[in-house]
Amino acid sequence: MHSLFLLLSCLGAAVAFPGAADDDKIVGGYNCPEHSVPYQVSLNAGYHFCGGSLINNQWVVSAAHCYKSRIQVRLGEYNIDVQEDSEVVRSSSVIIRHPNYSSRTLNNDIMLIKLASAVDYSADVQPIALPTSCAQAGTECLISGWGNTLSSGSEYLRTPHVAFTLLLLYHHARETHVQFTPSLQPFLVVPASPPRCPDSTLPCQCVSIYNALHCFTLPCSAGWVSHMGRWSFCSLTVLSPKTKPKTVTALPAANYPELLQCLKAPILSNQECQDAYPGEITSNMICIGFLEGGKDSCQGDSGGPVVCNGELQGIVSWGIGCALKGYPGVYTKVCNYVDWIQETIAAY
Repeated sequence: MHSLFLLLSCLGAAVAFPGAADDDKIVGGYNCPEHSVPYQVSLNAGYHFCGGSLINNQWVVSAAHCYKSRIQVRLGEYNIDVQEDSEVVRSSSVIIRHPNYSSRTLNNDIMLIKLASAVDYSADVQPIALPTSCAQAGTECLISGWGNTLSSGSEYLRTPHVAFTLLLLYHHARETHVQFTPSLQPFLVVPASPPRCPDSTLPCQCVSIYNALHCFTLPCSAGWVSHMGRWSFCSLTVLSPKTKPKTVTALPAANYPELLQCLKAPILSNQECQDAYPGEITSNMICIGFLEGGKDSCQGDSGGPVVCNGELQGIVSWGIGCALKGYPGVYTKVCNYVDWIQETIAAY
């Protein structure tokens, strides 16, 4: 099996990379019945980069790590690649991250978006209720989004690979994008064992990211990179004289269907969550999924809804890999933020 050398300026966890004209979806899910998730929104910046949930006729909740200064919100979507009659588009007028959000730990990973104008409700556009109480372990919930279908499990190690050099800013939030050369294929990068979050004291430099049209400079010292979309891969440079090579395996990505995906999964106990991610789970996080792996949210699902018994109980946030055994998805615990949401909306 071929391997590639990964040059790291920051160590994080396994991530998936979108390729040109690719949208991502949930791992192990199914096509949602058409327009059965009317509160689901797509956050756009010329491309889909995150999900979100409509909570009233002018406000959307998403993940703070999905923040951009300007966001186009698309509601009533099902086929993300087709202009549908049900589709409603609004620009953001105000975007508010939680004041205690940490880009390093992803604690308080929640954000509110005020739409430039209110939307009219229809069969395809409806709000989801905020929690009246916190859901208990064992509760079955519905996760939805246009996220990556591939797990980064060992079953993919049987696939033939082509060796190349990848320069990468490495992290574990459920959104990322990097560019690599010479391949134009999207890849998963899987280390020998899942690593942990980078320590904030590690030396970090900026990365210059290029696509066919634009150049972006992303400061990794500021925390996690959150960028997702349709890119023509050209090159990436990590500007650090002290980077060291790490041997990993590059895995070709699979098909990315355009239809909204659904997944039913249970809330795990706090002990199961802590055991999966020792020292990383705060009281504002919950784990949802299957410890045996195979089903999970993934890159592209970030910010999207987890609905349990008709209430928004979770926001897709982060995880090590996707659908890996022993590493369930981690979600923002929305019931802890109802007061903040209501107070913020009232203030604007």
